[in-house]
Amino acid sequence: MIVILAVIGIIACFYVPAKIIEVATSFYMNTASPYSIGWMGTSILYNKLQEDNFTVYVAEDRHQLLQALNKGGTILIIAPDHPIPYDLADTIFNSWINGKANIIVFDENTTSDPLLRKYGIYIDGRALLYPGLSQTQGFPPAEIIEVNGSRVLARLNWASFLIPKNVTSIVSKYAFIRNARIIGKALGIIDLNDNGKIDPNEGAMSTYPVGAIITGSSGRTLFVFTDSYPVLNAAFQMNYSLTRVMLQYIEKISNTTSSKTIIIPNFLYNRDYYRLKVPFHPALLLVYAAKYTSIADNYFEHILATSIYVKTGIAMLILLLAVLVFIKIFGGIKREDLEPTPRRELVSMIEIMGPSTEAMKGREKDIVVSIWKFINDVYYTLFDIHLDDIVKDPAIIPDIARRLGIDEEKFKMYLYKMYRIYMKALGKTKFPIILNWRSTLKRFINMGEMLLEPTGYTLIRRKGYRDVAYLIK
Repeated sequence: MIVILAVIGIIACFYVPAKIIEVATSFYMNTASPYSIGWMGTSILYNKLQEDNFTVYVAEDRHQLLQALNKGGTILIIAPDHPIPYDLADTIFNSWINGKANIIVFDENTTSDPLLRKYGIYIDGRALLYPGLSQTQGFPPAEIIEVNGSRVLARLNWASFLIPKNVTSIVSKYAFIRNARIIGKALGIIDLNDNGKIDPNEGAMSTYPVGAIITGSSGRTLFVFTDSYPVLNAAFQMNYSLTRVMLQYIEKISNTTSSKTIIIPNFLYNRDYYRLKVPFHPALLLVYAAKYTSIADNYFEHILATSIYVKTGIAMLILLLAVLVFIKIFGGIKREDLEPTPRRELVSMIEIMGPSTEAMKGREKDIVVSIWKFINDVYYTLFDIHLDDIVKDPAIIPDIARRLGIDEEKFKMYLYKMYRIYMKALGKTKFPIILNWRSTLKRFINMGEMLLEPTGYTLIRRKGYRDVAYLIK
């Protein structure tokens, strides 16, 4: 029978050519998604919480998140790739106010700030560094208060720090944060220019808050910690001492809800899309047919007590019919794309470039236009309004400034200055008179950063808000 199958397979190879099936797939990589199994994923935390009898609900879009919020639970936000939209931050905050949800945030960057600013705090986004024995940068030592009130010492991994919303000076004393109970303080030096090392002008050692708990009148809790590393896969695999403490905080806070449900907004993470070309030939199915032919042969031998020729004839007839069916199905196979449901994402059109690159020369005006369009896309995504509309209707400015948490007059000043430079770059106005476009571009970038930073986006830093570069294409 194996010989017969081999002959049929060889014949099929000539009459039925191989096909390439193209399949589109997606997966999470280099992100803190619960579906990411890489070092910075949170799949181990996800499985651990389930093992401890928590219901972990992964929301794939805003609608699913809102449905879960209506039932109550604890929202767990860990280093999102995208800033939390302001309208979504309002919804989450209202759920906290109404007693439906706790909120737990682990984030060393500023992507969670649209939500945290509603509590009077925000994450600065710049790393705390600590001088090592060789005078190089190191992870800052920190004192953490455990759930039971005891204190432990730990060394954080690229932690940032918390500051009160209305305090702008980085040298201000952090004796307390309004309405917050500090559960972690780190000793270190602020990496002022985000270059990952301690520079001569970054020598002011001080203690900064890295963790806080705020309890609302409804009894619900906001927990924020400015280092996501303790809950990542890498920390679990290394049995990091602080991981145990943070897991206890997550579980204790989540236990205060009747549903014991932990909600993860997975749509805040980037997905990588790949197309796989899979070779396929119907003759490969004959390998599986051999196994079932043997089973059929035993069946016929048991049912039909007759000669070997009859049994062989019946088996060959069934096999031949099966091959004809395979040829009919797969002979005219066409390429098929299995696409995941697309979701709208704002992608920066600006490429980070070094300050000394020659590619900048003569292109400053184009860069100004690109930056303005990028900022416009951000504001349109967050507020559903274009920058040109804000300029034409100054009555909108107070509301936008309030939602951003920045001074109204400063917002208006930066916006109008940038708009005049933008119009000059387009050649639609004679003023202002600009003699040096390179220096103007630098000022334009700095003003743009002032408008962007409260939104969680940035011009002068890469994803992750590290490795600053000062010029932009």
